Amino acid sequence: VGEITDEYDRELPPVQELENGCYRVTARLDIGDLGDLFGLDEYDDEDVETVGGLLAKALGRVPIAGASAVVELPDQRRLRLTAESPAGRRNKIVTVLVEPEHEEPEEKEAE
Repeated sequence: VGEITDEYDRELPPVQELENGCYRVTARLDIGDLGDLFGLDEYDDEDVETVGGLLAKALGRVPIAGASAVVELPDQRRLRLTAESPAGRRNKIVTVLVEPEHEEPEEKEAE
């Protein structure tokens, strides 16, 4: 069975560039495409295929609007994923805000 669409589905750009290296992406965006945004030749996860799935895996549950988690890229950089834009009767997440996680100076001193 393929993707089922309904009246709540809107046509959104898969990637919207924001300020400070942040992006708003559709939850259905392939994680390989997410890797491309951050200069990775290859980004793969054997458990999930989409950004929404990556967020759900990091949270350990189905994301709801406002839910946030940090994931680590293969090159050790970290991204904060935040669920946005619920839609439809099931309030499924449509977009995810992706922000580079910057290491705090206090963390560097603690090492």
